[in-house]
Parts: sequence; C-alpha cells; structure tokens
Amino acid sequence: DVVRLFLLLILQPHPQRLRSDYAKTLDAYTWESYEKLDIPMSYLDETLFYLLQSITLAIQAKDLKHIEQLEYDLNQQTQI
Repeated sequence: DVVRLFLLLILQPHPQRLRSDYAKTLDAYTWESYEKLDIPMSYLDETLFYLLQSITLAIQAKDLKHIEQLEYDLNQQTQI
C-alpha cells in the first residue's frame, strides 16, 4: 500500500485515467482517519499513517517547504 501510494504521488496520473483501486488508495491518505483505515495494525502505525497522509496532502498542494520537512520526519520515523 505504501509503495503504491508513493508511485501514485510520483506519477500523478490524470484523475480520469485513474483506476478505482488507485483512487481509493489516494482517498485513504487524503480523507480517511487512521481508525477507519482497513489495514492490519502491525503493518502501519498511527504516526506513520499521519506522516504519509501529510505527505500526500503536501504533494497535492505542491507545498515544497512542507514536503522537505515531512521527508525529514519520515526518515526519522523509519529509523526508530
């Protein structure tokens, strides 16, 4: 799911060409809360989910300043 999310964020396919399962992935990290996400708890902790959600929103807004900070935060999170 995380790899799929990053590929979608990098490729940025046109919304009309986006398959429904890919759209659901983007929607999950745009609109859903951690409690509503349908994934095993051991797979993705709450902090990582919210970091990925923040990255998704920052990329969609083309907010480069926050993307850099979130990249740093994500690196710190994955080193723990």
